[in-house]
Amino acid sequence: MMKKRFSFSYLLHKDKLMMFVSLILAIIIWVLVVYNQGSTQERTISGVPVSITLTPYASEDLQLRIVDGADAVATVRVQGSRSAVGTLRAQDITVTADTSAVLKEGIYKLPLRVTSSGNCNVLGVVGDDGSSNTVTITCDVWSEKAFALTADSVESPKLSLSDSEKTIFGTPSISGAAIGKEGTVTVSGPKSLIRRIARVAAVIPEEKKIAE
Repeated sequence: MMKKRFSFSYLLHKDKLMMFVSLILAIIIWVLVVYNQGSTQERTISGVPVSITLTPYASEDLQLRIVDGADAVATVRVQGSRSAVGTLRAQDITVTADTSAVLKEGIYKLPLRVTSSGNCNVLGVVGDDGSSNTVTITCDVWSEKAFALTADSVESPKLSLSDSEKTIFGTPSISGAAIGKEGTVTVSGPKSLIRRIARVAAVIPEEKKIAE
C-alpha cells in the first residue's frame, strides 16, 4: 500500500484554509507589535491636576492661604512600552508643587515634581505658562474683621418721591443669622481685600409709599 505524500502546494490552493491561517498570523503579529515590551512610545498627557499644599508652618503659624492658582493643571510627557503608555490616564500621574519657599504673602513660581503609577518614564512637565516646569500662585494672609452693620435706603426707580415724602421713622432694625448681637458682621478673607472694605451696609429698596 502506497502512503500519501504531504503536499504543501495542495494546502496553498485551499482558499478557506489559507484565509484562516492568514487571520491567525495577523492577530499574532498585531499582539507582538502592540504588546512588545521592547517597543517604546512617547505620549503627551494634558490636564493633569497639580497638588498644591502649603507647609504647616505657612498655613497654620503664618495663616497663609492660596487665593489664586490653586486649581492649576500641567502637561506631562511620558515614555514607555506601548501597552503601558496607551492605558495611562491623567489620574495615574501625580504632579506636586514645591511650596517650601512660601513664607509670606505674595506671588510665587513653584517648581513641579512628577511621579507616575504606570511603568513609564517621565520625560518632562510643563506648567501653566506653557514653557517651564512651574506653576504660579498668589498667597495672602487670611484674616477676619468685624464691621458695624448699617442700613442704606435706596430709592426705587419705580417710585417718584418728593423731598417732603422722604421721611425716616427711626433707625431700621436689621436681623439675621450672620449678624452678631451688637449689630456687627464678621467678614473673613485675604488681608489685602479686607483692608479695602470701608463699611458694610444692608441695602433696603423702597418699593412703595407708606401712607399715614
